[in-house]
Amino acid sequence: MIKRYKLDMISAWLCCLLFLLGCAGDKYYVEIDDIVSNETDSTQQKLVPLTFTASVGAKSFSELSETKGLYTPDTIQLPKGRVVHMFIYPSGKTPLNSSPMVFSILQAAYEGMITPLTGQYVIALPPGYYNLYAISELNNPSDKTPPFVNGNGYGGKMTGLYNELDYLWWSATNVEVSSISNPPTNIVFEQISTQIQINMSASSGNKISKIYQATIQTPSTQGLTLQLANGTITPSNNVTSTTTNLTIVDTNLYVNFVPFTTRSRLKVLVNIVFNNRSGWLSFSLPLPAYGKFKQENAYIYNVILRSWSQAPEIILQEVDRNGTIEEITFPITD
Repeated sequence: MIKRYKLDMISAWLCCLLFLLGCAGDKYYVEIDDIVSNETDSTQQKLVPLTFTASVGAKSFSELSETKGLYTPDTIQLPKGRVVHMFIYPSGKTPLNSSPMVFSILQAAYEGMITPLTGQYVIALPPGYYNLYAISELNNPSDKTPPFVNGNGYGGKMTGLYNELDYLWWSATNVEVSSISNPPTNIVFEQISTQIQINMSASSGNKISKIYQATIQTPSTQGLTLQLANGTITPSNNVTSTTTNLTIVDTNLYVNFVPFTTRSRLKVLVNIVFNNRSGWLSFSLPLPAYGKFKQENAYIYNVILRSWSQAPEIILQEVDRNGTIEEITFPITD
């Protein structure tokens, strides 16, 4: 039985301990002083507090001010404010065959560091080996947070997915928890959304002065799921007639979608000031191979405007999870 004590002091290294908002096992939901007392009490099983650092791998449209949401090929620190859903299983157990022993909702108070939201509680586990899984998709834990379902509580797969979200996933198996000085676990999230970026420019003698608004056709998310065990999102096979607003950074546009397949070009509509004339300009994005916009891939379109009446020149760069770039120049069709 775990005792609970009032928090008297917090040392600097404890500032990065995880805060447990909810868990499957109450005995792992403990106060900081309980950890200290437990180390000196030989009659109790020792509990080891967990600490984490967090970053995002390449191909990220993150909220970091340095990238302004645009594609970056570099690993970056987990942006401040990102919410993390953490699932912990004993060794031999996974989301495919059981519910987690610990589930918690956490937040990055600083770039690269997951800290408590409120309160005095941390995750602490007995020494042993564990399987860890984490999902991050939002800055607000109460906004659009989809549930995980498998018939036995949390775990399994996430339902109710959304477009425009920056889905991040991570897992580590057989993580050793060994002592009170257990080193921090380094989380390197993979971005598992499909990323589309449109870089607008003008050919020689032409000028783009301003982009006020831009929209793009939206893939359906109905019935899609995200598997916690491997981070796989079910691809959509339906692009709807509804549109999504693209985020604008100078003359660059971007959006995160669920992975999808389509046979038709994606229609884009831009409210633009081009050659000192203001108005709506439309064009269609050509498709990658087999019309597949793959999970984890970034699709960077360089759209070069020539005039209001001519179709733009379009060059597509498809970047996979390893940073490999495949470039396709599409013929101009006026």
